[in-house]
Amino acid sequence: MKPLDILGISLLLSTVLLGEEPLTKEQKIGHVLNRVAYGPSPEDLERVRNMGVTAYLQEQFHPERLRDTGNQRLQKAVADLYMDTIPGSSKYLVRAGDSWHYFKGRVEPPRDWYRPNFDAASLWPKGPSGFGYGDDDDKTIIDDMRGTDENAGYLSLYVRTEFEIEDLSQIDHLFLKVAYDDGFVGYLNGKEVLRRNLRGFPPKHDRPASSSSGTVERGEHDTFPVNEAKPLLRQGRNVLAFQVHNHRIGSSDLTLIPELVYAPDTPAKVMEGVQKVQELMHLRGVYSTKQLQAVLGEFWENHFCTDFDKVEDYIDDLPAYEQKQAAEGEDRVEKQIASEAAAIELQEYEFFYENAFGHFGDLLLYSATSPSMLIYLDSVLNLKGEPNENYAREILELYTFGVDNRYTQADIEELARCFTGWNIRKMNPEDKPGFPESARNPSTEPSLAIAKETSLLDLGPGWKCFKGKREPSEGIAWTKPGFNDARWSSGATGFGYADDDDATVLSDMKGRYVSLYLRKKIPLDLPDNYEDVVLEMTYDDGYVAYLNGHEIGRSANMERAGSPPKFNYVVPNNHEIDEGVDAIDLRRWSSIINPPPALNTLAIQGHNGSRNSTDFSIRPRVVARNYKPGSIPLTHPLGTRTFRFHPDQHDTEEKVLFKGTEHELRLPAGREGKAGIQDALDVIGATVTHPSTSEFIIVKLINKLVSDEMTLET
Repeated sequence: MKPLDILGISLLLSTVLLGEEPLTKEQKIGHVLNRVAYGPSPEDLERVRNMGVTAYLQEQFHPERLRDTGNQRLQKAVADLYMDTIPGSSKYLVRAGDSWHYFKGRVEPPRDWYRPNFDAASLWPKGPSGFGYGDDDDKTIIDDMRGTDENAGYLSLYVRTEFEIEDLSQIDHLFLKVAYDDGFVGYLNGKEVLRRNLRGFPPKHDRPASSSSGTVERGEHDTFPVNEAKPLLRQGRNVLAFQVHNHRIGSSDLTLIPELVYAPDTPAKVMEGVQKVQELMHLRGVYSTKQLQAVLGEFWENHFCTDFDKVEDYIDDLPAYEQKQAAEGEDRVEKQIASEAAAIELQEYEFFYENAFGHFGDLLLYSATSPSMLIYLDSVLNLKGEPNENYAREILELYTFGVDNRYTQADIEELARCFTGWNIRKMNPEDKPGFPESARNPSTEPSLAIAKETSLLDLGPGWKCFKGKREPSEGIAWTKPGFNDARWSSGATGFGYADDDDATVLSDMKGRYVSLYLRKKIPLDLPDNYEDVVLEMTYDDGYVAYLNGHEIGRSANMERAGSPPKFNYVVPNNHEIDEGVDAIDLRRWSSIINPPPALNTLAIQGHNGSRNSTDFSIRPRVVARNYKPGSIPLTHPLGTRTFRFHPDQHDTEEKVLFKGTEHELRLPAGREGKAGIQDALDVIGATVTHPSTSEFIIVKLINKLVSDEMTLET
């Protein structure tokens, strides 16, 4: 069904008559531009006057004949919605908040101020980045920089810091992340590597930035690839230096927050939040020549409504992201989650925009398999034996038939069973199939599917154990290789009580203590023939893991527990054994691992959710893994989410919809494995051709494009 083919004549007639009186030419133009465009702009009014209403409508019905590639206003506005992000696990050589020496640019600094051999420590004051004033984002406030009647002020600030590199071979792609206002030049080991909005070689201390610009107004860092600067790096001591300049002496603000990062890949363009997706819709409405396509893209996006907040919350609650927050910091991971949720909403909207004039059946099938919809109406929770009716109800009530239009509660219940086993996964963008292949032949594998696994440290004996009735040592001395644990008890993993799966039962823990400390010396090899080596933590309720005296990971519910957590720390949020297993990447810690035959000290402190908790368990394992082709870590920031069918969670019994009507649909039992997807595909096909759908969708389109007067009753 292509609704607009049916509506074409009605739409043209509606421009001639509205109510009982004929429309004037100006009324016709105004009516059309208010309905099929984003309002009557002066340019469009004049254009439609010249070409006529019918010609304009025919043009808008064929957006493929219109070109926005040369539309500079639109292209510039859309480009500004995206930001650069660094994929993979980025590592910081210089972080925001690190200490820098600084010099106020009232006069020229020493000529060699940015070179490695300059001694800033004995000459310049020291403070954490960011530097500046007036933006409420500065840790070192330069409060005498702004020129006023009472204060001469100055235009520039010079900063430098040192950092160490232990192994140059570990540096992959190099990036500078800079939040700035207004212009700067950056130097690495005495050589210029980056500049923005500043002229001069080098710029003089009193030279103004070339414009009042930067990233502070957008509340973000810009990310600049600087791979060409990699040869400047040295093993050991390195120097990063910046000079930042204001556009004018009386400027209300200045900011400089530099970071130096390396990561496995080049940056990619992403939207930072859902507000940017919303802005994209409006920008197309304001600037695009394809007005009707923009109107219909937004119409279908609203018709197949979803909720960004629920998508964001769903990702935030995944155990893998909770662990990443504990390891990398909540603020940073929350930004990634917002960006990923925006990407999910964006890919859905872009389909509706690109297929705004397409077949309704394609729009419905895409929406049903859209990760945004799968999350919003709980299809991801719709399992065999536990059907969730949310999507089944709304596909009939909101998306196809309309309220109480030839369906029953029994139809909703049967329909929910058709959609059992529907879920999502993450894929590399280049591996994701296009539509309709993504819907009709979906992946049945999880994001990270294990092909082969070898245990390097399995559950078993040889662990030393200390019951947390007091601190085991000062600080984290107990985690270090040289600590004397001769007085500790011995036991086998797992340790715990009341789970019926613990090798060492802590029968005295309940009511007496909330923590347990474990140590074991192990050989640890990182075999090259495996993609991953991970410390796998199965736990109830929380833990912190250490390797050779270094913290390497902690459960998400221990994020605010301190470093190290006190022996009597009570985990605020319980984590049950069956709620997910954490996997800590050990390759990331290769620099602290002693290769065989030397031993390594693995140490775990486990904490309970209360002194009287009904159970407790800690089960660490070290495993090497290879993954199936197409696998991707669930938290990879540049993966794309797509529909996944889970055959084991699909109800394979017979299902009957619209029973006793001329549209009765009987789905046979026994559709095993991937064939189970056909239940829902058959239902979607039957729904599209059902007369209730034609009635409901055409009424909604007429309400949007022609008149508000038509209803299902009329």
